[in-house]
Amino acid sequence: MFDKFFACISMLCMISFIAIILWFVDAWDLRIIAIIVLCMASYDFYLLAFKNQNDKS
Repeated sequence: MFDKFFACISMLCMISFIAIILWFVDAWDLRIIAIIVLCMASYDFYLLAFKNQNDKS
């Protein structure tokens, strides 16, 4: 239970950090890289935290 809670908190912290970068830095190449990283991290977060709960191997 707490592992999902802490995973959600850490994901929210990462999203807020990248949102601050995207808001204040005016470089399109950095924005593209930040969005790609955020998408990859979100997908990995979904796979590790919520997918296939019955298989604990």
